[in-house]
This record gives sequence, C-alpha cells and structure tokens, in this order.
Amino acid sequence: MSPMDSIRSWMQQSPVNRLIAGLVLVFVVQTLLESAGWLLGWPAEQGIISYLSLDTEGLRPLYRPWTFLTYGALHHGLLHLVFNALTLYFTASLLETLWPPTRILRLFAVGVFVGGLGAWLAGIWRPAFVVGASAGVYAVFTAAAVRMPDFKVRLFMVLELKLWVVLAVLLGMDVIGLFAPDTTARAAHLAGAAAGWFFSARPHLLDLAARRTARRSAPKSPLSVVRPQDPSLDQLLDKISAKGYESLTANERKLLARYSQKK
Repeated sequence: MSPMDSIRSWMQQSPVNRLIAGLVLVFVVQTLLESAGWLLGWPAEQGIISYLSLDTEGLRPLYRPWTFLTYGALHHGLLHLVFNALTLYFTASLLETLWPPTRILRLFAVGVFVGGLGAWLAGIWRPAFVVGASAGVYAVFTAAAVRMPDFKVRLFMVLELKLWVVLAVLLGMDVIGLFAPDTTARAAHLAGAAAGWFFSARPHLLDLAARRTARRSAPKSPLSVVRPQDPSLDQLLDKISAKGYESLTANERKLLARYSQKK
C-alpha cells in the first residue's frame, strides 16, 4: 500500500481524522504562502491570518463574526500544530469509545467558539490576535477526562498518570498563564475546557441542532394515508335492504346507531 493509500484509508476511518488532516492542510497552505512571501516580498500569509484570526481588541470580533470559528483552523508554528493534532487524535480516540464521532466534531466546534468568546473577554485586558485549535482540543480532552478520569497515560515512556491528572496540570498552567503575555490564548484554553466539562454531562445538547436539521431536511413521503369517507345513512339502509343487517361491519353499526340518535 502506497503512502497516499495509507493516508486515504486513515482518513476514512473517522471524521475526526479528516478534521486533523484538514488542519494539517491549512498549515501547509500557510507555510507555502509564508515561503512565497519570503521569496516575492508578498505578505500573503499575513493577509490570510489577519482575515481569519480572531482580533480580540474592542468590538472588532463583532464586525468579523466568522473569526470566532476560523481562528481555530490556523496555527502559529509546527509545534503548535503537532501538539494540537496529537492531543486531539488521542483524546478523540478515547471519547469515540463512548460517543459517535460526529458528536465529537460538534464538541470541538463548540469548544473553538466558546474559546473565542473567552479570548475576547481576556482581550479587554490584553488584546491580541488569536489562532489555533487549542480551545476545541481542550473541550474534547476535558470531556474525555471527565468520562474516563482513571484512564492511565504514559508520558515520555516513563511517567504514568491518570488522564484527569494530566488535564489538571495543563489547566493549572493555563490559570497561571493568565498573568503572562499570552493571556488571551490561556483564556481560550480554559473556556474550551469549560465547554467540554459542561457538555460531558449533557451530550444530548450537542445532538439537538443536528436532530432538528435532519428532521427539517428529511424528504416527505409521496404516499399519504387517506381515511375513507363514512357511508351515509341512505347507503347503510341500501346495504341492509340488499344484504341484511348482519352484513354491516361493527363501525357501520355504530354509524347507524349515531344516525338514529340524530333523528
């Protein structure tokens, strides 16, 4: 099997894998544009980043609401992408044993959006441009840690810790980091984690919008049930005259009694 066939097979295994592949593809495009900028003096990457990243200064996000989601597709450097991709792959794989992958994708998207709101609030104090899928990753990570807190993780092939401990350490570092220069990024992480904690106990809420959309988009059947019209009194009397009272069905006898009461 060729490398491309292996990648294609891996992507077909789960929508989460396709999401990770999409993040990698966006980063490749970023890198190519950055290289073109060095060679041609054309700041194409900066133009895309300024258009898609989340600018937390003042009311600017309200004028560009799409950036509450698109900032999560960009990354600042290879290590940033690798950390997010590996963490998402590992924690989503755990969560897929309990949830359908489409629900995990919705949680990721909600985490990115809520993380954007958290970064915007932190931007009141220290405005910045925010990029990265970390908020969505933290949402998935937190949901996995809440649902499987005792799952053991081996770090650096030596240290073995429970999943909730690893998450607690990372969140503790983010709390401390709120007072560092990257306040907005830390706030995004914490907000994403809060979304993961909330939906870990209420996963049905992630499915509500999808169910409503599916219900609205479901094709209506061309067949319809038509209730036959009840026979009139004259028709009943004609049937009795031709075949006798015993030929009436139970429903027709009730109708005959009803017609008699009306008289």
